[in-house]
Amino acid sequence: MPKRSAAHMKQRRRQILSAAWSCFEQEGLEAATMKRIGECAGLSIGALYTHFNNKQELLVDLLAERDKGRNEKVITSFNDLRTYLGGAAEELSGVQERGPYHLNIQIIQSSFTDDGVREAVAESTETSRALFYRTLRALQEAGEIRPDYDIASGANLLTWVSIGALLGNFLSPTVDRKAIQAVFDAELDRMTPEGA
Repeated sequence: MPKRSAAHMKQRRRQILSAAWSCFEQEGLEAATMKRIGECAGLSIGALYTHFNNKQELLVDLLAERDKGRNEKVITSFNDLRTYLGGAAEELSGVQERGPYHLNIQIIQSSFTDDGVREAVAESTETSRALFYRTLRALQEAGEIRPDYDIASGANLLTWVSIGALLGNFLSPTVDRKAIQAVFDAELDRMTPEGA
């Protein structure tokens, strides 16, 4: 068998991760087998196992890739932050039949029994908090947020409201988008300089 270049292997890995995310969203974490993920990626099961030993390893890498995107994300204005949180409220309300919300719930469920997934979820939570912290600090430096606003507490609050909404909807699906958005809006209002 010919040796594959590092660039080829990296591209193939991205192809698998992309297919796995789509497969997980469409079929659910438990129903998406390695065989099915391979089919979604257009690869044989052997080719898939060349890159990942099992579905849990694939899931951990998938979460790391999502976090990498979050680490690179830049929110440049207060209005962009409001828009970002509006999208988060929509996603967290679980209004879609299938999609990121439902997949996130399944990932959290998996974290109760899989240490690797639990560590990846903890890292993902920290990545979210870091995104909020970076954003709030930059907006405060730009004068879009009150100078006395505690950005560390704000970043924690936005992160934990997101996690709480996700878990709350899982336990009792009564949390709607408007309720989540109202909490985000109240915190955004606290950030705003007087007279703005």
